[in-house]
Amino acid sequence: MSPADMVGNLMDLAQKLIDSTLEKVLPPPKDSVTVFQHFDKSHSEPCLVPQCAPDQNLSAVRQKLEVVFLESDANGDGFMTLQEFEFFLSKLNIKMSHQDLIAFLKADKEGKCEVGGITQFINKRWEKFDNLKRDGKTGKLVMVGGVEAKNVLPGEYSLVDLITWSDIEPQIKPKYAKASNVRWTSSAYPKSTSGSLLFPKDFDPHLPIEIGTNDKLAYYGCCLANESQMKVSLLHRCGLQDFTYNDNYYSDYVKGREGLEMHEFAHLDCPFQEDSGFFILGKFSDNRNKELHLTAFKIPTRHTLYVPPLTIHSNDYLKGTWRTMLSDATQINHVLLELARYDGETDKFSFDFTN
Repeated sequence: MSPADMVGNLMDLAQKLIDSTLEKVLPPPKDSVTVFQHFDKSHSEPCLVPQCAPDQNLSAVRQKLEVVFLESDANGDGFMTLQEFEFFLSKLNIKMSHQDLIAFLKADKEGKCEVGGITQFINKRWEKFDNLKRDGKTGKLVMVGGVEAKNVLPGEYSLVDLITWSDIEPQIKPKYAKASNVRWTSSAYPKSTSGSLLFPKDFDPHLPIEIGTNDKLAYYGCCLANESQMKVSLLHRCGLQDFTYNDNYYSDYVKGREGLEMHEFAHLDCPFQEDSGFFILGKFSDNRNKELHLTAFKIPTRHTLYVPPLTIHSNDYLKGTWRTMLSDATQINHVLLELARYDGETDKFSFDFTN
């Protein structure tokens, strides 16, 4: 078991103790020794939490934790019972009663250790970065630091885990064009003809442009495969091929038949050059499939876009060489873009793009 695994198991243990043990234990008796008094606005009673950790270098503390963890894990299963954890603490010369231990873990579960105890001790390691201010040559402020630097322990991590920050919204909505009261009519003969997608007469065909990042692609259920740990199942045999969209691809092939499509197989699409055009993504925002959201994405060079099955999309506006994974095992539900007119007729139209 690696040191990172051992520390991870210790964290798992603490969470298991918090979730399964604490609620079953009575509160500490009145004669319990108070190690540290902590008050907050939502609790009038003091909580028992340790005031500090041993005054040692953090790396030395980590090494000692790993050694003592192995000694305390009697059956070697990588987890500790409550009794083994008490023995673990005694080996670290941390003296507290059984009830004090329970109170400490309960305080941690309820978030009352945030401003004191071990958290406070660890955070002092980076206090020189807290509220950091840097002045320029003219004496004016040019840079400021945040209120508090967070501690990151040595160990092995996936890069995705290192950037999972709880204070940042996990998904950022991209800019999109909204079309209300659309009507998607699939073709009865999808192998030979396309259906139609009717837009209302007041629809503005200018689509906003976004850079394809995972935060924004996620709105449409997509992601950049290079930056994702997602596991997928391919339900159909797929082919991987390079396609080059020449300068006349749109004018000589697409124009007059612009559309959107969806199908039951997944896409992978990777542009090989910077001027690669726009990949259109869309989705219905309501259960009746009447309100359609659409965004034109610029996919970063040599980054691979993953498009799940049944995602509304279009490659009509691509340029240059793209490496694409696709399948011929299912039919493609392709619809032509139509714009309603005031006289009741319809016109073919294409999307335009704007920042």
